[in-house]
Amino acid sequence: MKTAPRSHRTILPATTAPSKAVVTPEKSGAANTKPGKQPASSAYAAAKNTTSSVVDSRVDRATHAHKPINAQGPVMLRHTAAQQANNAQAWGLNPAGLLPDVLLPVPKGQLQVKAERGVSGDNGLPNTAVLHNGRFEIPLLGVAPAHVRAVEQAFIRAYQADPAALVAEYRAKYVSPSQQIFETDGAKQLFPSWQPDAAFKAAGPEEKAATKAFRGTYNSALHQVAHAVVKQAFLQRLDEIEKDPAAQVMVTCGGCVAGKGSLHKIADQDPKLKSVVERIAQHGATFDAAGEQHATDNAWILAQCQKRNIPVTFVYVHNDPGLRVGDQFGRAAISGRLVPGKEFVRSYVEGARTMDEFTRSPQFLAAKEAGLVNLVIIDNSKTTYQDGVETNRAVRLATLPEVHVDETRALLAYAQTATRLFGEGKVPRAVYSEAVRELAASAPEVPA
Repeated sequence: MKTAPRSHRTILPATTAPSKAVVTPEKSGAANTKPGKQPASSAYAAAKNTTSSVVDSRVDRATHAHKPINAQGPVMLRHTAAQQANNAQAWGLNPAGLLPDVLLPVPKGQLQVKAERGVSGDNGLPNTAVLHNGRFEIPLLGVAPAHVRAVEQAFIRAYQADPAALVAEYRAKYVSPSQQIFETDGAKQLFPSWQPDAAFKAAGPEEKAATKAFRGTYNSALHQVAHAVVKQAFLQRLDEIEKDPAAQVMVTCGGCVAGKGSLHKIADQDPKLKSVVERIAQHGATFDAAGEQHATDNAWILAQCQKRNIPVTFVYVHNDPGLRVGDQFGRAAISGRLVPGKEFVRSYVEGARTMDEFTRSPQFLAAKEAGLVNLVIIDNSKTTYQDGVETNRAVRLATLPEVHVDETRALLAYAQTATRLFGEGKVPRAVYSEAVRELAASAPEVPA
């Protein structure tokens, strides 16, 4: 795989001390105690007496009358209405679906999520991050609408107030003891308005639609804290299995909706790989890396496994984002979770670059020489879906493939699909606006 060299930058730690207050969404539909409703997360239930609060979008999604939280400095508009209209036209977006959001900068003294390669990926924590007083530093989205910033800050405050409680709750409720799979999206269930999957599946049509709208709008806002919780829970699991001679770890990587589940289909054809998968369920752990993380957790995970002398298998699933746009929106139609356009495409482009650099790094090569690391590469780009029926054509590769992603073409496919579904009434306005907001901030790049 040929990739361009990375430019390395450093994220400085926050200078402000963690806040002790927890922000509880007011009037949250998922936080009340009506019959059939899921009780609020314990981290939020403990915060009933807090004086700070945010307005949950479940109540105000129609008007977007949200209170900005912790916004220091001036309110920012990154582009004018005329520029946005021109950009929207270039992408083929529906201007009626773009909310006139007030954009807020990152509050002073807090980390910002970096999009540049060599840092940690759009939604990543620095790979060199260490726990300070039982907490990871939480980077924030860059310029974000006030209502998105409010939800993001609420989850951060809950984590800062009692990270151990959130980690314990995540493991108790959302990590199966028989599978030991650690995934960032699972930890988003800790935020009341996201609603636990079990309650979501049992909900009526109106409640389910409201939850889908929340998940589609605030997926990125909740990602940072969820990722930190999962990393801490994963560390606990590594400590538990450190003395087990049969202990093994598996890490699954790939772009958003790349088809990491194809691993099990490949394993059915490979007895050796199948035995590894089965052993991990009993004696180890699987870190199901989010596509938005761009494979940047790999170096950190390998270091933690090396420290404990635990073998680790990295699984990378190759795919083409232009072919997976439909599946991205298909998943959103079922669960509500939607990754915004630019994040979606970057998960393939940056994820491939990071994976290539990781597998050529001295750290990886030394671990491979010591017999502590294994690499499984799967090409899932030929698998097709039609009328809900999958034709599996996933194949195992010996080496990482060269990646040539036409980013503009993939983004145009995303914009076209999102706009069509919005026009058909299948994607709520708030979800559509957040999904294409970054696209409307800039015009498509046309190759020279």
